[in-house]
Amino acid sequence: MSPLRCLAVAGLLTVCALPALPQGGESTEILGVIQDSTGALIPGVSVSATHTGTNITRRMVTGDSGTYAFPSIQPGIYVVRAECPGFRTEVRTDLEVQINQKARVNITMQVGQVTESVEVTAQAALLNTDDATLGNVVEQRRVVDLPLNGRNFANLAGLMPGVIKGISSNTNQYGRRDSAIAVSANGMRENQGQVLYDGVYTAWNINNATFFRASIEAIQEFKVHAGSYSAEYGHNAGAQVEIHTRPGSNDIHGALFEFFRNDKTDARNYFFPAPLRKDILQRNQFGFVLSGPVLIPNLYNGKNRTFWMANFEGQREKVEIPQVGTVLPVPFRSGDFSALTAPLRDPLGGFFAGNQVPANRIEQVSRNYLDVHPLPNTPGTGANLVAAETQVNDINQWFLRGDHNFSEKDRLFSRVALYRFEFPTIGLDYFNPLQSRISASNAVVNHTHMFSPTVLNDFRIGFNRAWVFRRSLRTDTDFDPESMGLVGVRAVDPETLQPRLLNPRETGRVPMNVQGFLSMGDAGLIPDFNVSETWHLVDSITVTRGVHTFKAGIDFKRLRMDRQASNNARGQFQFNGQVTGNAAADFMIGFPSLSQTPDGVNPVEYNQQTYAFYVQDNWRVNPRLTINLGMRYEFVGTVDEENGFPRALRIDRPGGYLFPEDPTSKEVVKLYDAEKYRFWPRIGIAYRPSDKWVMRLGGGVYNNANQINNLTVIPNPFRTFQVQFVADPANPTGLTLRNPYPIGQQAAAAPRSVVSTPVDRQNAYNVQWSASVQRQITQTTVFEMAYVGSQASRLDNSRNANDAPPAPGPVQPRRRYPDWGPIRWLGADGKSYYQSLQLRGERRFARGLSYLASYTWSHNIDQSYGTNESLPFSTNGAQNQDCWACERSSSGFDFRHRFTNTFLWNIPTPSSWTGPAKFTLGDWSFNGIMTYQTGFPFSVTQQGNRQNTGGGPQRPDFVPGANPRLDNPDPAQWFNTAAFRFADLKFGEVGRNILRQPGIRTWDIGLFKEFPVKELHRFQFRFEAFNLFNTPVFRAPNAVLGTPAFGQITATWQDNRQLQFALKYLF
Repeated sequence: MSPLRCLAVAGLLTVCALPALPQGGESTEILGVIQDSTGALIPGVSVSATHTGTNITRRMVTGDSGTYAFPSIQPGIYVVRAECPGFRTEVRTDLEVQINQKARVNITMQVGQVTESVEVTAQAALLNTDDATLGNVVEQRRVVDLPLNGRNFANLAGLMPGVIKGISSNTNQYGRRDSAIAVSANGMRENQGQVLYDGVYTAWNINNATFFRASIEAIQEFKVHAGSYSAEYGHNAGAQVEIHTRPGSNDIHGALFEFFRNDKTDARNYFFPAPLRKDILQRNQFGFVLSGPVLIPNLYNGKNRTFWMANFEGQREKVEIPQVGTVLPVPFRSGDFSALTAPLRDPLGGFFAGNQVPANRIEQVSRNYLDVHPLPNTPGTGANLVAAETQVNDINQWFLRGDHNFSEKDRLFSRVALYRFEFPTIGLDYFNPLQSRISASNAVVNHTHMFSPTVLNDFRIGFNRAWVFRRSLRTDTDFDPESMGLVGVRAVDPETLQPRLLNPRETGRVPMNVQGFLSMGDAGLIPDFNVSETWHLVDSITVTRGVHTFKAGIDFKRLRMDRQASNNARGQFQFNGQVTGNAAADFMIGFPSLSQTPDGVNPVEYNQQTYAFYVQDNWRVNPRLTINLGMRYEFVGTVDEENGFPRALRIDRPGGYLFPEDPTSKEVVKLYDAEKYRFWPRIGIAYRPSDKWVMRLGGGVYNNANQINNLTVIPNPFRTFQVQFVADPANPTGLTLRNPYPIGQQAAAAPRSVVSTPVDRQNAYNVQWSASVQRQITQTTVFEMAYVGSQASRLDNSRNANDAPPAPGPVQPRRRYPDWGPIRWLGADGKSYYQSLQLRGERRFARGLSYLASYTWSHNIDQSYGTNESLPFSTNGAQNQDCWACERSSSGFDFRHRFTNTFLWNIPTPSSWTGPAKFTLGDWSFNGIMTYQTGFPFSVTQQGNRQNTGGGPQRPDFVPGANPRLDNPDPAQWFNTAAFRFADLKFGEVGRNILRQPGIRTWDIGLFKEFPVKELHRFQFRFEAFNLFNTPVFRAPNAVLGTPAFGQITATWQDNRQLQFALKYLF
C-alpha cells in the first residue's frame, strides 16, 4: 500500500470511529482506597487524576466501599487529588504510571478544611497488588538509553525472567538476522506470541512474526505479558507484547539523531583471522522525532486538546556478511578420495581401487557444475571456504500519530506507520543472489468514551499489511539446464500427468544438494510474492461497581494471505552417499539418491476469521485481597482457500484415503473443520499481608489459533505436480544424472508426494500456573521470586506419515501407502512441559541510578518444533514415526540458566565544579546490559539414508562406553566425534537434542556526555560497545556424522566486539 493510500485509510478509519464512540483498549489504571486516620472507609470523596503532559483530567466520587478507579488511562506522570468536606485536600504528585500497570494509591485523609492542602510526592507503585500477571514494563528511559545493537528494541524483551527474543527462522527472514520480531516466554514457541502496536495486531500471516521494528525514539514504553494474564488477551497462548507509541503533549519536544558504525573500529570475526580480509560494515541510522500540541496561529490552539507526533528513521548499510562453508576439496573434484579411510563402493561392482575414481567415470554434468562453483580457500575437507559478499541494505520507516480530546468524556487517537526494507541475499555458492523487498503498513484508530465516571467504553480498529517480493539478481534466469549437460529435465502437467517443457519460471540451474556441502544451483523458491493483510477490531466496556471492576469485550480478526511461490520450482537432485558410501563421490560419478521434477508456481489465497468474547471481574474483596476471575470464548475459523483448490488429504479414513473435495470445483475450500465452543478460564489472586509484601497466584487455559502461517506450506496437489524418483539400493545404476527420470514417460505411475493436515485438527492450548512473592525493599526497589509452570497440548508438528520401516530393499513397497511418496503430515498432537524458578530485582530511576536484574532456572521439554519454522541448531521431525514419544527431550530453545542485568547511571557532578571542569567532566552517564546464558541443545544425525527409510532425520548409534561430551571442548572439536557410529538398516540409539552448544556471555555498554545548549536544549554524544570483552558467541557445531566438518563449529551466532558512535540533539 502506498503512503498516500495508507494515510487515506487512517483518515477514513478516524471518521468512521467518531460516531461509534468507544475505545482505548488499555488496562492501565490508577486505583485505591480512601480512608480516615482510624482506617474507616470514606464515601463521597471527589477524586481526580490529571496527566501532567496533556492536562487531561479524569474524575469520580467514591462509593460506600471508599474505593476509586480510573481504568483505561494513558501511561505517564499523574497528579491524584482527593477532596471531601470535613477533610483536608490530599494531593499526590509525580505518580509514574506504566503501561498496563494497576497503580495503587491509597490515601489517608486528615480532618480539616477543604481549603487546606497536603501535597506529597507519590511513591512509585512498585508492587503488583491487584492481579497475578507475569511480566515487566520497559519504560522509555531504558528503551532510549540502553545500548542496543541495531537499535532493535526487541532485544530488551529478553531482560525479563523467562523471556528470550526469537531465535528461529521466524525472526531471520530471507537470510537477514533480526529482520522480524518474535518473543518466546515461559516455554512457549515464539510463533505462539502476539505483538500489538497501540493495541492492534501487526503479524505477518505467513509466520506470525512482525516486520515493524519501531524506532526507539517513537516508543513510549512496552510490556511483555509473559503469563497468567487476564481474559482480555488471547488468540495466541504465548507472550503478549504491547508497544505504545509516544503521544504528543502540551510542550514541543523532539530529537535529531544519527548513529554511526564502521568496521574500522570493530573486532575481527573469530573465523576471519588475519591475513583474511576483515568483514566490512558501514551503517548510518538517522532520523528525528517531533511532538507537541497542534498550533495554528490565529486559528487554533490545541493545548490541552489536540496533539501530534511524527517520527522518521532511516538506515543505510553496506556490509559484508562473513560466511564459512564446505565445498568439495580439489582432490575430490578430480576423483581422488584417497584421504578417506572407508573404502568407496563401485556401483558397477566391487570398490574403487585406492579410493580413486577413474577420470572416465567422472560425470560431465558434475564437472560443469564445479566449473562455476567456488574452490576452497582454506585447508581441510571441512569448513574450507571463507568468504564475504558485499550487501547494501536500506530501511525507511515513518510513524505519525494524532491525539484529540473532545472533552473529559471522549478521547480519540489515530496512528499510521509505514516501513520499507530492501536488501540482497548472497550466499557462498554464488548461485543464489537474491533481492528482497519488504513493504509494510499499519494503521489504528482508537476512541474512548466515558458514559459516567464508572462506565467507560473503548473501541479500536486496525489494519495491517505486509508485502514481500523476492527475485533473482542474476540476469541468466532463463538458463537452460541442457547447457549444463542435463538432458530431459521436464516438469509434469498436473492434469495430463505427462511431461512438459519448462516455463520461464522453472528454467535455471537445477539444484545439486550434496549432503555436507554447499548446495549448487538456483533457489527453488524464486520468484516469491506474498501479501498479508489483517483487519483487527476490538471493543470493550469497563464498569466499576463498588469493589468490582467488570470488563467485557469482543475481539475480531480477519486474516488474509495471497502468495505465489514454489516449493521447488526447478526440481532437485540429492546425493547422500548411499551408492558409494560418500555423498561427494556419488555426485562425482553422477549417481543421486533422489531426483525431483519441478513443481511449478503454486498460487494460493487464504482467509481466516477469528472471534473472541471475554468477561473479566477484578474483585477487591478487601483492601488487602483482590481476586481476578475471567472467561474467554474464542472461535477460530478454518483456513479457507478462495479458488477452490483442494488441499486436505485424508489418510486416516478406514479403508483408504482421498481428497474430500472435487478437484474441478471453484468453491471456497476449507482445509479442516473449525473447532467450536471453546471456553478458556483465567484466575488470579493477589494478597497483601502488609504494605511491603504481595503474594500472588495465577493460572489459566490459553487458546492458540490454528493460523494461516502453519499451513501455507501445503502445496496444491492438483495445481502442481512433483515426481520424486528414489534410488533403489538393489539397483543403484537405475537413477543417474544421465537418466534423471528412469521411468521415462510413465510419470503417472510414480509416487506423488504431498503435504497435508488432519481435517479434524484442533487448536493448541496451554495450561499455565504461577506463584510469586514480591517484596518492596525501599521506596524505589522491589524484589520478586516466582515459580512458573505450563503444559501445552495439540502443538503443531511435522512428520512423514508415509515412511518405511528400516529394512533392506526398495523403499516404496514398504511404505504405508505404496502408491504415494512421502506425505508430510502437519499434525497437531505435540506436547510441551515447562517449569522454572524466576527472580527479579528492580530499582526505579532515583538519585541518578536504575537497574533491572533477572535470573531464570528452567527446563523446557517437547517433541518437535513447529511446522513452518526451524531453529538454527536443532533438527525437526521424528526419526520413528510410530514412536513420537521417542522424540521427547529438551526443547530446541531450552535454556537451563539465564541471567541478565541492566543499569542506567547518571554519574554525579560535584556542585563545586564550574566552568571548564563542569563542561568537560560533568553530565556523564554510564549504561549497560550484561547477559549470561547456558547453551541451547542440538541433535546428532548421520549422513545419507543408511536406515533405508526414505527420509526423516536419521540419528546414529552410540559407540559402547564412549562419552559424547568432552572435558575441554573447543570450536575445532566441540564433542567427542568418536562416540558415534552409523546406524545401518535400523533406527539410531542416539536421542534428540542430547548435546548443548556454547552459551552466551556478553557485555554491552554505553557512555554518554551531554552538552547543555540552553534551557531544555542539549547535545548528547554517545559511545557504545557491543560485546565489550570480545567474547565469541558460537553457533552449534556441524553434527552430521559422515560429513567433513563433523564436530566443528564454523560460525558465530552474534558478532564480535563492535563500536557505535552517535550524536543527538534533544529539546
